[in-house]
Amino acid sequence: MASRSADARMSALRQTIRTGVIRSGAMIGAGTLLAVSLLMAVALISYRGSDPSLSTAAATGAVENWLGLTGAWTADLLLTALGPAVALALAVPVVIAGHLWRGYSAVGWLRRLGLAMLGIALLAVGLALLRPSAVAGLPAGLGGVVGLGGEALLAAVLGLIPDAVAMTVVRYALAALFAAGGIIVWTRAIGLTLRMPRLERARRAEPPPVALRRDSPPRAEVVALPDARARPVIADRPATP
Repeated sequence: MASRSADARMSALRQTIRTGVIRSGAMIGAGTLLAVSLLMAVALISYRGSDPSLSTAAATGAVENWLGLTGAWTADLLLTALGPAVALALAVPVVIAGHLWRGYSAVGWLRRLGLAMLGIALLAVGLALLRPSAVAGLPAGLGGVVGLGGEALLAAVLGLIPDAVAMTVVRYALAALFAAGGIIVWTRAIGLTLRMPRLERARRAEPPPVALRRDSPPRAEVVALPDARARPVIADRPATP
């Protein structure tokens, strides 16, 4: 009995240590993801086109990026690839860090990241359709290389429209469609849902529909008719002498 009790205590101790190690690893991973997201956000916010980077390799002078040369190159690469929409990618590690911090599993994070990048790419194409020309302060315009590539393919198709006004209308419609689709895909990737609160409350207030069977007609309403019979008269009993 004593040996069994000792074995049970050792098993519980090993399980506790294992759970603590897993929990500590999850918290360390969450903190690391949050730190990386914060550093990338600082690099993007403090981006300066005059800093030495892939786009301005011949630049001289002090680096103005808050994270130094590493931040300047990182921000330039991200903005060159996808434009300002790349900032939405920082939400994915934040969401994964939140799951790990609360003790949830982070299974499927690669799928989340891929889906988020797809949404960001669609948004970049929409922004490039809206303004394909160069933008001051950005290395590759509003859409980055990905957005400009998608815009070039669509522009070749739009060039088949003979009317200039119709082509402009279709171009702006495609820009809105790609931007909206990208935002929807991105929100699905990070676990958000776009709902209309008023419409949701109205739907909840409606009573559920009554399903009727097709093979049987609805029952007719039964109306009670008044009784035409005379009511019985109860005579008083004679008093007992």
